[in-house]
Amino acid sequence: MHHKYPLFRPFLFHVSGIALSYFFFCRFPDYRGWHPAVQFLPFLLFCAMLCSHLFIRYRTRSLFGWLLLPLFFCLGWISVQCRCQAVADPLAHATGDKTFYRAELCAPPVLREKSVRLDVRLKAVRSASGWEPLREKCRLTLARDSASESLAYGDVLWFCAALKPVAPPLNEGEFSYARYLFRHGVVRQGYLASGQWELAGPHGGNPLLRLSAYWHRQVFLLLKESRLNAASKGLVSTMLLGDDTLLDPETGAAFSKAGVSHVLCVSGMHVGILYMMINYLLFFMERNRRLRQIKSLLHVVVIWCYACMVGLAPSVTRAAVMFTFVAAGGLFRRKTMIYNSLLTSAFVMLLVQPMLLFETGFQMSYLAVWGIVSTQPALQRLWSPRNRLLRYLRDVWTVSLSAQLFTAPVSMFCFHSFPLYFLLSNVVVVSMAPVVIGMALLYMVVSFQPMLSGGVAWMLDRLVWLMHGGVAVIGGLPGASVGPIVPDGVQLALLYMLLCFTLLWLQRKKVCWLGMALSCLLLCLGDGVCRAVANRTDRELALYAIPHHYAVEYGDARSTMVFTDDPEALLEGRFDYQMQGSRLRHGRPLSCGAVPDSLSETWVCSGGYFQFGTCSFLHLEGRFCADSAFGPVSFPDYLLVGDSTRVRPEKVLSTLVPSCVCVLPGVSQFRVGHWRAACAERGIPFVDMGKAGMLRLCIDRQ
Repeated sequence: MHHKYPLFRPFLFHVSGIALSYFFFCRFPDYRGWHPAVQFLPFLLFCAMLCSHLFIRYRTRSLFGWLLLPLFFCLGWISVQCRCQAVADPLAHATGDKTFYRAELCAPPVLREKSVRLDVRLKAVRSASGWEPLREKCRLTLARDSASESLAYGDVLWFCAALKPVAPPLNEGEFSYARYLFRHGVVRQGYLASGQWELAGPHGGNPLLRLSAYWHRQVFLLLKESRLNAASKGLVSTMLLGDDTLLDPETGAAFSKAGVSHVLCVSGMHVGILYMMINYLLFFMERNRRLRQIKSLLHVVVIWCYACMVGLAPSVTRAAVMFTFVAAGGLFRRKTMIYNSLLTSAFVMLLVQPMLLFETGFQMSYLAVWGIVSTQPALQRLWSPRNRLLRYLRDVWTVSLSAQLFTAPVSMFCFHSFPLYFLLSNVVVVSMAPVVIGMALLYMVVSFQPMLSGGVAWMLDRLVWLMHGGVAVIGGLPGASVGPIVPDGVQLALLYMLLCFTLLWLQRKKVCWLGMALSCLLLCLGDGVCRAVANRTDRELALYAIPHHYAVEYGDARSTMVFTDDPEALLEGRFDYQMQGSRLRHGRPLSCGAVPDSLSETWVCSGGYFQFGTCSFLHLEGRFCADSAFGPVSFPDYLLVGDSTRVRPEKVLSTLVPSCVCVLPGVSQFRVGHWRAACAERGIPFVDMGKAGMLRLCIDRQ
């Protein structure tokens, strides 16, 4: 295998070094003892490789290759550690006070409904001794106005702000926005109102990226001001440029439910469509070898021009790199193996940006291509119809099934759902997407001619209406999306092992591979059964950390209920971001309805006081009357203090005797310190949920 795919083993060791280094840094972020030793290790390995190449005999020639593998492992380890420390070190010197900065936009701005999001690279900071150079990336949110809307990549800003660290998640299973930004080199963020910043000029940035951002903006404005209707503008700009600013949220939800949301993200599929369009248009260049070389060169040029037009998005850049290696084989008259092109493009991108390994888009992109290349030919051989239409449907279905087979585990792990009718919806989308993209490109070419552009716009509107209608019908079918499906990390690994062993059994027909595949299947099912049994028998109570609100959930996997100070926000789904991850992980129902009979005798509620079994809570709201007769309420297990509590802690604690005081997120640090001191004086346990996060208690076991 290593003779046919020479990059497989170095790639595997490099990926292992990246993954282990990142998880080691997350586990021990303050550990620095590794740095000098590990940095010196590649030099020793390089010297050993040189000696083995010069002095070792032919029989031991494999020693050179075995020394090369730990070298790639060390490169992956060091690249991640250096990047993580370069990002984390400026955070240790952050004061949190308002300071003047000079910054440069390192990415195109993202327009929101009421704000503009910027990723900037800080160039200088003003201190007591003057301006000091700084190299740090941060995320800014600007109030949306005409000035902030006109910003572009490479612009230089002066601003005064208090940059704060990105807060970690406070609830179990909540999306870690801090870790996501950390992988992109961002650890601090800030908000700028109108008048708190000033444009210094468009003097910075990479010239190629600046040109790419300019092209992207001009094409977006061309589509925005086109003759297309509003729905077509949103769908075409999203499909062609990956810019969902004009996309209707209902349209995005319909595509997601039908299992074809990948068409709304510019990716390898769009580059592949463009590649096939160029191939068909230049069919006459297959006559001789020189014309075929020119055709391969034109493929590369057009693909990279399209990548620049969409702003050099990572997904398109990945596909452009892979197609470049494929086209390079034809350019230099070399027969390329798709696996080697796939490994080479992934290897090159991870050498440049090792953190791409943890991006879901990167993983699903390469998994989809791997699935298509490895399984689609075998699926095609199962059915060989003579009819051209049936052959086309066979090809679409086999490609969709191959890609879905390899991406489904990651998709279920990240998005917790699976589309049942993806084969049917992909027939509609894959059939019409090339036509829609081709017509959109044709509209851009003839946009200067009113008569031609009007006719093309009319046809494009009808095509978009037809595609959207087909997707909406499929997404509206009963059971279009199955969920929630919540595999854990062990099940994810077992599913991919099951997939690999099954493919090996189908290719080599050895019983041992079938036995290993069945073993992985049984282990995966056993792990799921154990989790389901544990979730069903545990009756738990969860106090979620939600800014300016409280939400207490009580129940088990069969039934649950939630008490909150804002029931409308709970029913509208405004607490889903904080609560849904924990509910999915513990198998709790995602909807809250009437109180179930199984829990009707285990809870008591009166005003701000509620009790679940033997565990009681009291939420203080507004003023506090010390003369009230509280009865059992005077001894709550948990006293909840929010930002609406307007009373001194000494007055409350002289009347109430709680087992623990919990200050909810959103309370000012001054009041948090006041409550902490009062609790410490009386020996009462104190929890700042703005830092400690949610509380989970196991009440009883059924």
